[in-house]
Amino acid sequence: MGACQQKECCAPATDVNDVVGSEAALMLIDELIAEHALQPLTDAEIGIVENTWKQVAGLGVETVGVILFKHIFTIAPDALGLFAFRKEPNIKTYETPGLRAHGVKVVTTVGAAVDGLRNLPALVPVLQELAIKHVGYGVLPEHYEVVGKALMLTLKDGLDAAFTDRVQVPWAKVWHTISKTMIDAQAPVLCEKKAEEAAAEEAAAEARAKAKAASKEEEGPISRVDIHLVQESWSKVEAMGEEAVGVALFRNIFTAAPEALGLFPFKDDLKNLYESPKLKAHASKVIATVSVAVNGLTNLKALVPVLQELGLTHVGYKVLKPHYDVVGSALITTLSESLEAAFTEDTKAAWLKVWELVSTTMIGNHYS
Repeated sequence: MGACQQKECCAPATDVNDVVGSEAALMLIDELIAEHALQPLTDAEIGIVENTWKQVAGLGVETVGVILFKHIFTIAPDALGLFAFRKEPNIKTYETPGLRAHGVKVVTTVGAAVDGLRNLPALVPVLQELAIKHVGYGVLPEHYEVVGKALMLTLKDGLDAAFTDRVQVPWAKVWHTISKTMIDAQAPVLCEKKAEEAAAEEAAAEARAKAKAASKEEEGPISRVDIHLVQESWSKVEAMGEEAVGVALFRNIFTAAPEALGLFPFKDDLKNLYESPKLKAHASKVIATVSVAVNGLTNLKALVPVLQELGLTHVGYKVLKPHYDVVGSALITTLSESLEAAFTEDTKAAWLKVWELVSTTMIGNHYS
């Protein structure tokens, strides 16, 4: 498995030197860690850590825990979201039972780590188990820096002027040992978790895609939205009267293709063509057929055979394949003229899809 790069979370909201209580004694904390943290911890330094921790713990584990959490949430306010006590009322008072109880657990754990410094082979497995457990709480490697800085500030509060460079250096080494051990233990678990999350997201995306495809297949070639646009717009056009709309349609057909007039029984009524009773009757019939098609869009299984039969009938009237493009264009023009501003781009696109379905179905294999 490749290396996992963890996302940044709960980055410090303030620099450690801006936190109340840091002052001059902590001005060099980052430099001290960088210079000395990788060096071995000596017996004398372990003694310093043990003695100073006794002094701080003497304030009371609950008190120290509250101080520690105050510093954690000052440095990284978002870190509150990782804890079960985050929803306690008045959490910002730091007097809530959940926060105080958790603070006691954390301080007790720090004390156990300090007690185990002289027997690292026994301490390391404990820290590793603790680290893996905290993966389930959402703890990431970058959180250890926050806790480390908060711990140093807590020690400063407890030791005051006694928190000198001579004390800071051993504690920097201790925290480096603790955090590195825990981060290293978390690494493979976090990688596995990240891989599982990626696989789950991929599976979810695939499921969404299949559901979308199934929904689209269930809808058919025309979506419910398109059907709604076509039916809604056609109800407005239809209200203008079958005859009026039909005459407008044929006017647009013959403007685009004058030769098409020869296909119709009223071809000889040239003098008053658009007043011809035969044209008006045929036009009304065409509009009625359009209405049938529009109303049948929600039940294509029933509509398709009707359109196929109609297409076969028109082969007998010598209607050719190119004529469908002429009629389709004339229909769009008629709709645009009738609806004006209401004939939006979305409505036009929906009608084009409908005409594609109608014309393709009527043409079928009749011209192959």
